[in-house]
Amino acid sequence: MLKLLVLSVLISNLIAVEKNDFTYKRDIITTQKEGLISVKLPLEVYAKLTFKELSDLGVYDALDQLMPHTLLVKHPSQLKIQEKVIPFASYKSLKTSPAHNIKLVFEGKNINLNAINTFEEKDYILDTSGMTTGIDTLLIKSKNLKNMVHVDTFCSNDLATWRLIKSNEILAKLSMQESPILKERLYLNSKPCHYLKLKIDKPLNIDHISAYKASQQLTKPEPQKLILQHHNNGIEFNLTKNITLNTLYFALPNKEQFYKLILLSKNTKNAPWHPIKTMSIYSLKKGKVTALSLALKTQANYYRIQAQENSYLPKQLELSFDYDNAELYFLAQGTAPYTLVYDSLQKVSQVDILALNDTNSSTAQLSREKSLNPNAKVVITPTNYKAIFTWIALILGVILLAFMTFTLIKDTQKDT
Repeated sequence: MLKLLVLSVLISNLIAVEKNDFTYKRDIITTQKEGLISVKLPLEVYAKLTFKELSDLGVYDALDQLMPHTLLVKHPSQLKIQEKVIPFASYKSLKTSPAHNIKLVFEGKNINLNAINTFEEKDYILDTSGMTTGIDTLLIKSKNLKNMVHVDTFCSNDLATWRLIKSNEILAKLSMQESPILKERLYLNSKPCHYLKLKIDKPLNIDHISAYKASQQLTKPEPQKLILQHHNNGIEFNLTKNITLNTLYFALPNKEQFYKLILLSKNTKNAPWHPIKTMSIYSLKKGKVTALSLALKTQANYYRIQAQENSYLPKQLELSFDYDNAELYFLAQGTAPYTLVYDSLQKVSQVDILALNDTNSSTAQLSREKSLNPNAKVVITPTNYKAIFTWIALILGVILLAFMTFTLIKDTQKDT
């Protein structure tokens, strides 16, 4: 039944859609002539598509036969995270009661801490041997965290030789203009390491430490830099249509700053602005840019950033973004070479070929855009024979499915 459904979809596509119905084309560059092939869609293709569901595109072979295809949308935010509570102790506590803490942190090894001269009273020692694939971030909980402390992080496998892996990171708990700032994470992106040492510039009582590592991450496009337009009433930027905005990345200049902002959007130039998110962005480091990311899930063409009441706009700001990245998979079962076509008033039905095909796909590249038919989207008023043929094909497909169902039911009754 599934194969029959796929066949009826392909018949419907072949009758309803022709290669000349599309405005643009790109050659698919690959050495593979058959099997499952994947192609990443660039932003320029999104901008030309007519339908938000990305349905006016397809792949044709050299004989202008339409190939079955499907789109797989990859979400950058989809991660599988490993989380582990990390044993730790301060160097001060290890010196005062070594028997208890050495067993906890160093697995019962008899280590003469007094002979190691690389520690200070405020240092913390972590046993991270359980994170066998490395650490992305450390979450540090402390009830007495006030203002800011600076942290240098070192790695060691023997407690004697230490390597600096991250310097001058900040933990902070601030109240600025009635908007609290709480930063409890250290971003390490480190390789596997048996021990970590946190060298903190001020005394801090740590209550809990957890480590996180992304065990699987979907391929995502590199963040794209946005062109900003500064106006008296806000900072504006435009996005390619049909793009689902996932994350905005803010980069501020090299000084301490704090802003309370509102993000607004609209789909057409003359439409009113609608607020979609209030936010606080800040830079706490001197001499180094601090980037802040804002998670979103929205689709619009025009965006504006405005200052909230009793705040103001940053004079220097860099913005970049990432988005839902659609990857096209098609089944090469015709005559090479193959061509991607897009931008049409016709929709092309997808076939779940990833469920039908168990083989691995090969990756192909796209050539530069070429014009295929500039008049593809011109509406013709005479009798629309394509629509008639489409309805005939669909009705025949339904009749065929009904006949098959009736036959199966009849055979089942005979067997009983």
